[in-house]
Amino acid sequence: MTCATGAKVDLIITSHNRPETMQSPSAQERVLWTTDTLEPVLLQLDVQTLLLAQRTCRLWHLLIHTSPAIQKALFYLADHNQRPVQNPLLAKVFPSFFPHPVTGETDANFTFMNFDTVQNPDKIIAYNRRRASWRRMFVQQPPPLNFVLVEYCSDHRNGHVQRKIIRPKDDTGKTDVHGVRMEVLYQFVVTNGPLRFETDHYHQMYWRTGAGASMTTHPWTGKSEVVEVLQQTLAQVDLVVYSKRPTISRCRSRDPRDRGAEEKRRRLIMPHWVSPVGNQLLYDMVNWEG
Repeated sequence: MTCATGAKVDLIITSHNRPETMQSPSAQERVLWTTDTLEPVLLQLDVQTLLLAQRTCRLWHLLIHTSPAIQKALFYLADHNQRPVQNPLLAKVFPSFFPHPVTGETDANFTFMNFDTVQNPDKIIAYNRRRASWRRMFVQQPPPLNFVLVEYCSDHRNGHVQRKIIRPKDDTGKTDVHGVRMEVLYQFVVTNGPLRFETDHYHQMYWRTGAGASMTTHPWTGKSEVVEVLQQTLAQVDLVVYSKRPTISRCRSRDPRDRGAEEKRRRLIMPHWVSPVGNQLLYDMVNWEG
């Protein structure tokens, strides 16, 4: 088996099966082409580079796919033995979903403008391939088992807060007991969730380890009942999708052609969205009873 570098992998994976007539590999080669020493080297890479490293050769590809430690580093396997950390690669390409790496705060209002697919429309088809790498990634390590939608409905006089638990499902339609993957969160928020009529709606992601601790950036934190519900909810779950919307009657009275810039961006992405299970939802939504 020959790698992209031209090195003979079968001569240096193990030493006992190397022909005596062949020159012994250098110390550097042993590190790069021996699985026991290669794994800790690969674990030093960032997520994006680690994904690209699969293309180096068959050995690297096999190791990356079969190593539990590397699969955890790629957010494909759950890692319950670390402090909570959001997926840095997903945060890079879908910034509005995640806390800022420096401030720890999410966007005060969810926007599609900073999505890589919106800034680079030529990438939309690649991002939405059925087997695109981001789909199976957990949004966080350790992965949350579910997340909660908190909706504040108001007619400018009265308002009420309602909560719903969003539980991810796997490809068979059963509850995914491993946790929330990006595909589920993306489908809920972008394709089937609360983002409609953007000029009337306000949305934000709250993470227990990010802006959820202070909740000072959102334009509607003046509503004490909303802040209280958000704080209570984040004490029990890692992720909350917050949405403020007008009453149903106002939503229905709007001209459907009168859409904000955000809705137009969402519709730019939508025609290319492909669910791996057809039109089936990747989640269940049930009323919060906590």
